[in-house]
Amino acid sequence: MDSLLEDIRNALGRGDGIKALLLDEYTRDSISPIISHAELLSYDFFLFETIKSTRQPIDVSCVAILSKTSLPLLAEEVQKQVYKEYYVFITDELSDAEIEEIAKKDINGIIKELQELYFPGIPVDDNLIVLNGTNDQEIAQSLACLLKGLNVSPRIRYLFGSELSYKTAMYIDSGSKCKNTNSDILILDRVVDLFTPIMYPWTYQSMAAEYLEYKPGMITWGHNNLCISKDDKFFKECKFKDIVYATERLKDSFEDVKVSRELAGEFITNVKNKAKESNRLTMHLKAITEISNACVENDSVSEAMADLIEDVPINLLESIKEATEQQKLRLALIEYLCEVTAPSPNILKTFWKDKQQKWILFDGYKKEIELFTKTYIKNYQNLRRPSYERNQSRKLGYIPELVRIITDLKNNRLSTTKYPILRNIPGNRKTIIVFMSGGISFIEYRALVLLFTKEFPKNDILLISNKIITANEILSSISIRPKH
Repeated sequence: MDSLLEDIRNALGRGDGIKALLLDEYTRDSISPIISHAELLSYDFFLFETIKSTRQPIDVSCVAILSKTSLPLLAEEVQKQVYKEYYVFITDELSDAEIEEIAKKDINGIIKELQELYFPGIPVDDNLIVLNGTNDQEIAQSLACLLKGLNVSPRIRYLFGSELSYKTAMYIDSGSKCKNTNSDILILDRVVDLFTPIMYPWTYQSMAAEYLEYKPGMITWGHNNLCISKDDKFFKECKFKDIVYATERLKDSFEDVKVSRELAGEFITNVKNKAKESNRLTMHLKAITEISNACVENDSVSEAMADLIEDVPINLLESIKEATEQQKLRLALIEYLCEVTAPSPNILKTFWKDKQQKWILFDGYKKEIELFTKTYIKNYQNLRRPSYERNQSRKLGYIPELVRIITDLKNNRLSTTKYPILRNIPGNRKTIIVFMSGGISFIEYRALVLLFTKEFPKNDILLISNKIITANEILSSISIRPKH
């Protein structure tokens, strides 16, 4: 990410005098989480515009950072000559034909610079990027472009049995000319783990995405907006923690701000910063209050899910007695995955005297299960159950399948049959890149970041996907309206 940030900052520094910054909907979302408004002002920008907006001509320089989807609008822009001159950066590779078309439209020669920036995605968090693209081909192109921007030369592995993973791997390999590798990229399909997106989240960032509206750099609910910029120390510390920890830490943070304000001789700038911090902490308090009710509402269903995964005999009828329709469906999906797609390997289960009764919850959701299978499971045969840490509560000790896969990869135990190597090129690979088509969850993101922090501190992990996936999205896709 450091090399990409340097390229973006170099682009922002082009042009002289006061300037306009021209973005589109993709690049606006890409830049806002990583470049603060204060930093943009330091580059002498006084106008911030989107290319779709109607603007009057003005005699200033313009730095335009755009995705390829905006090329037709760029052609119109330079023909109208809205700004005195343009420094244009496109966040994807340009073909010779596209460059020639731009040159034809620039009849007044006002484009002073045209470069590729190789940043076709949105940084959702420090180690998590969501790619631009509306179909599989565009997403594969964005992935290849991003790898180029990151100066990555990866050894490529993919999920066997997933046609999409194979095609994506082949596309990445077709553009690779490296003789040495500096990283591993594992190209996966969401089908490799369908348990995790359905599980209830129990940490701050994951719950914010599940119960509020989570966008890069911003959490919104109702009329509230909470900016989670890089200087938000509270969010950085608490995003992977449970609500109890976050609440206690919030109390301490408020006290720290109060004590700081009472210090004699404090500079005005520090007072303003503390006021800003106090306001942000107040918004965190509101967000935590908003989502904390779900902890109580979903506790028993979450435990029932864990029992099913761990083969603990339970009475499902009792578990759903007070459950909502959405809770019942989530539990039914987990039951179906456990019973049909990832049955227990425990051969002693048959002989248990107190084994689970024959009544099946998912029998009441046949249409939803059929659509779930068709949409997500498809023909995949190797679905495995997740596991739990033994020294943690099951809510915080949940281990997604990705953790096992990446641990095996780092320890050179990952099956080359299930995860073939496209080209085994030598190299010192200290970075692991995971591309998950079909969406990545914040539960998985947290688990992998913590894994590398604890087990592989000298290595880096980067997660890339085409979207953030939540249980609500899955339930909506099988024709059930989500309810909280």
